[in-house]
Amino acid sequence: MDRAADFHLICDVLPHAEAEAGACAMTLSDWSGIAGIVSGFGVVVSVIYLAQQVRQAEKSQRALMQQGRATRAHDAALRLAQPEMAALYYKGARAPQELSGAEVDSFMLMCRAAFLSAEDSVLHYKSGQLSEEAYSAFASGVRALVGRSAGLRAAWRLTHASYGPALNELMQDAMRSAKPQSAAEFQAAWLGACEE
Repeated sequence: MDRAADFHLICDVLPHAEAEAGACAMTLSDWSGIAGIVSGFGVVVSVIYLAQQVRQAEKSQRALMQQGRATRAHDAALRLAQPEMAALYYKGARAPQELSGAEVDSFMLMCRAAFLSAEDSVLHYKSGQLSEEAYSAFASGVRALVGRSAGLRAAWRLTHASYGPALNELMQDAMRSAKPQSAAEFQAAWLGACEE
């Protein structure tokens, strides 16, 4: 298509344009219409770009939440593995009736930290910041921990009113579905797993 044909095409599309000597004389209104079309196209491109940025920001936010949860769980596990903490945790989890008054206080603080961490994860899941996969793994871990720890179950019974409905729902489900496992049963399961 040559230039003259291009001008005639514009003249055909724009009702106010007039063809003069192979050229098209366009009015200010015609130019305004073209600017409106170009502007509309720019808005569409901006909206598409913004949608991509929002999706990327959401992915980044979820990754940061997961990293924060992993770091928190990692740090708590390492602290509980320290000899003085491990002995208290084992006694509180497996033989809570044998705890002294001071040990009960310390074990209850350990449980409070665990409950607060769990509540944080539940709230992130409820707000959409924690994936279904991550939450499912977390909830399975809670159920297993509740089953293995008589002391944790006792601490929950004493303090459940201090936490929100979302954590209460998860913990009540874990308490109902938990298969309590004594220290001897867990030790036997451990030895069986070591033989495989």
